[in-house]
Amino acid sequence: MENQKSAQRKTHKPVIGITHGDINDDSYAVLIETFSDSRIFDFFTPVVYGSSKAASYYRKLLKRENFNFNLIKKAGFVHAQRANIINITDKEIRIERGRVTKEAAKMGILALDLAMNDLTGGMLDALVTFSVGSRVFRLAETTFHALDEYLASVMHTNDFFIFLVNDMLKVGFVTGHVPFREVLPAIRKELVIKRIEQMSRSLQRDFGIISPSIAVLALNPHCDVLNEIGEEEQQEIIPAINHCKNTGIQVEGPFDASRFFSSESYRKFDAILAMYHNQGFLPMRTYASTNTTLYFAGLPLVIVQPVFDKKGNILTHTPWMVERLRNAFFLAQTVAQNRKQYDEEHPSYQIPMYRDRKD
Repeated sequence: MENQKSAQRKTHKPVIGITHGDINDDSYAVLIETFSDSRIFDFFTPVVYGSSKAASYYRKLLKRENFNFNLIKKAGFVHAQRANIINITDKEIRIERGRVTKEAAKMGILALDLAMNDLTGGMLDALVTFSVGSRVFRLAETTFHALDEYLASVMHTNDFFIFLVNDMLKVGFVTGHVPFREVLPAIRKELVIKRIEQMSRSLQRDFGIISPSIAVLALNPHCDVLNEIGEEEQQEIIPAINHCKNTGIQVEGPFDASRFFSSESYRKFDAILAMYHNQGFLPMRTYASTNTTLYFAGLPLVIVQPVFDKKGNILTHTPWMVERLRNAFFLAQTVAQNRKQYDEEHPSYQIPMYRDRKD
């Protein structure tokens, strides 16, 4: 592992932090394969929060002996044309590929903690996180069940929502990762209005769409057929849509989900608001199954996560995993740059603030 004294950051490129997730889940193999193509450093400067020893293990596994991370102590001292890494611990880390262990879980959460400190401290322009599921949070003995709960606690806000993004679709959700029995009572006019407004702001500020158009899906089937509009559509969803229309947002609906996607109506809109997770996630996989990235819209800072929904031999699956990680990086880069430009052009825009974190 190469250790260089890098000059202090002097680059206009975004500096993007990366957390290694579960070290037993081959994240380093994907990182090494991705950063082996040095052209990616023309767009941003990466900083991995992880373990140089774990990286060396996967480098040998992949027979990439010529690849080296640039080992640094602080994110403020990066090599702009290299893949940088910060050791989150000096301890030996035992790698047990394919297993979720307590040690690996704690290392995954520690990487998140350190990266979030640098992100909130202004040392990073964006953060890309490898997945850490509920089991990791539990084994690490935290009080959190998922990444969204962790982010809400660190940034002291619940005012954000999940956006699934790829080249074809942008899909957001009124409700998050909740049991289906909790969806129905959550569908209220006020929450639907909030999500439409959040989506509209994100499309403008994060994606550079000046006047975005939004489609809202219905909760009940066949709701766009005369006399078959459900109670939730009548009392909650339609009033929310009308309210947002009156404030100048371009929003239409509610649309029956099955007909909306089968007729390719989604091509007419910049983004789609689904009522619950599976309603938006399944069509996303069906009609735009590749290169999907999870984006936490509405946060004061840019955080994205590549969606890896397959398991298997890393040597077989690396190409498509690299492509998804690369797309996550480019989304983080694009959003960070769009936000900077938007805020310069709209100096009166009030950025949501978080309180200083207490360690």
